Parts: sequence; structure tokens; C-alpha cells
Amino acid sequence: MAKTMEMPKLASMKRTPEDIRQDQGESPSIEAIAPDYPYGLCIHMDRDEMDKLGMTDMPKVGTELTLCAKVKVTRVSQSAVEGADEEASIDMQITDLGVV
Repeated sequence: MAKTMEMPKLASMKRTPEDIRQDQGESPSIEAIAPDYPYGLCIHMDRDEMDKLGMTDMPKVGTELTLCAKVKVTRVSQSAVEGADEEASIDMQITDLGVV
């Protein structure tokens, strides 16, 4: 019998103003360019990974998807070059994570 996994409560991973100040040291000008989410919480997938997930259509930038984490699509890219296979990729920013 297959055990069903309960969806964990998702927690926002967005950096607080205090987190941003701790990362920037004393220079206030960095606050304006500091990212909203910590480094390492962005996922990049090429066509192979998207195919494994059954993603046949490219989502629009700003679309939210669920992976057992909430992510925001931050970049989509498609290109074709004569004589080569079409390339496609997607970048997603993890915004909320849950751990079972």
C-alpha cells in the first residue's frame, strides 16, 4: 500500500530587512541592490529536466508553480540555431520551502 505524503507547511524564504543589513555590512547603498531571496534558492532547468517533469509548454514569467516548494519563474529562454537542436531553459526562484 502506497503511503501518502502530507504537504508540508510552506515558510516564506524572503529575506527580511534585518537579513539584508547583516549581509551588506555598513554600506547602505548595497541595500538597494540586495536580492530579496538568499543565494542558492534559484533553480535552473534545461529541456531535459523540464521533459522529465512533463513541462511541454513554457510558463510565463511571473507564473508560480509548486515543487514541494513555491517558486517564481524569473527567466525563460528558447533559441534555435540552424543545424542544431532547439534549446530551452527556465530559471525559478524558490520563495517558500517546507520540510517534512
